[in-house]
Amino acid sequence: ALAHIFTAALGWSNAIFACAYANETADSWLDGHHLAPLPATRFEMATYLARKVARDYHVDVLRQYYSVPCAHVGQSVEVRLTRTHVEVLLRDQRVALHRRASASQRFITDPAHMPAHHRAYADPKILHRAAAVGSGTVAFIETLFAKRRHPEQAIRSAQGVLGLVRDHGAPALEAACIRACALDTIGYEHVRRLLLSARTQLPLPLPVRPQAHTHSTVEVRVGVCQGPVAEGNCDAAMRGGEQPEANWWSVG
Repeated sequence: ALAHIFTAALGWSNAIFACAYANETADSWLDGHHLAPLPATRFEMATYLARKVARDYHVDVLRQYYSVPCAHVGQSVEVRLTRTHVEVLLRDQRVALHRRASASQRFITDPAHMPAHHRAYADPKILHRAAAVGSGTVAFIETLFAKRRHPEQAIRSAQGVLGLVRDHGAPALEAACIRACALDTIGYEHVRRLLLSARTQLPLPLPVRPQAHTHSTVEVRVGVCQGPVAEGNCDAAMRGGEQPEANWWSVG
């Protein structure tokens, strides 16, 4: 009796399973024509950052700077950050898209985002602040912009250099800028290190002049101990008044 019940239960479960499988297969076949294909890549959670486009038309993304069309300078945007891309959105509309750069690359600039002419180095506010410190600081700022391929990218460094006056004072910053120009070490970090190490008070290195080689005769005197001090006690002999004999050679 028990075996008969077990056989009947097994047959009933197989029938239910077959019916359910048939229904699922039929539903999948019917719905398959209305389903979109699976995406080629897995879904990735994005990180969103609120940023403001700086005057150099770049936005700060984890200490890296990605360009935005220059027409959006001063506007608040949203940055969508993934593992491979950086997307800049303005009112939910994409205005810039960059492939995420390596950590060693600081500025990522799309040439299409640049203005027709670069006039950042003529910014009156920056030059006015530099002039308030001194002429050496003005020369340093002008050299800083001149060394950049895209002058707008030097605005942040220039503002950082001028901001050092708050902690170190105008005389120290002026001396550091003069020294940095003399050493041709143009950059914010170079000026900051000069200020921290107080090397601005050291004299500037003088140019090395090549020395003319002259032919001269050099006399070398070699003392040779003889007599009772021949065993090597020349010092004692000299202290006692004995002078060892000497030979002279001319080296020329």
